[in-house]
Amino acid sequence: MASTLSYLRLLRAPNVFTAVADIAMGFLFVTHSLVPVGGLALLLVATCGLYLAGMVLNDVFDVEVDRQERPQRPIPSGEISLGRAKTIGFGLLVVGVVAGVFAGLFFSAPGVGRLRSGTVAIILALSVLIYDGGVKKTFFGAIAMGLCRTCNVLLGMSLFPAVGRSELLTFSVSQWAVAGG
Repeated sequence: MASTLSYLRLLRAPNVFTAVADIAMGFLFVTHSLVPVGGLALLLVATCGLYLAGMVLNDVFDVEVDRQERPQRPIPSGEISLGRAKTIGFGLLVVGVVAGVFAGLFFSAPGVGRLRSGTVAIILALSVLIYDGGVKKTFFGAIAMGLCRTCNVLLGMSLFPAVGRSELLTFSVSQWAVAGG
């Protein structure tokens, strides 16, 4: 039976705070406050679910490499089965998307499409799968990771209208600039 420490190692739990920071940056950029708290809380659940899913699915997709290069990791060492890791990873992906959808449905500001947060969460989930599933070791790996981070900041902004006049996919140019770093 796997220990709590094994699961925390699989999740790489301490790293999740980088995703929380992305949401906070995006949210505060457009609101300058922590209101609505419920919307912020759901976006934080979304980002934690999506980020932790990415950590787990990274190990799922890399299990053969890890058996050779990192046999002490939870999956190759047998602490956590590959099947259980897949269930956890894809389950967290679903939690992240559902939390993003609920954030938009219940907390979007007037004038903002209720599906915008959910759409961004879905794009982020797909970006995680694309990155973990194979492009990370190619030329496109850095681009895919950049897309993950950009989508995460946009997720933090997604409950509120575009800031400024020029919009691209319902986000302002300044929002894209902040999200893209």
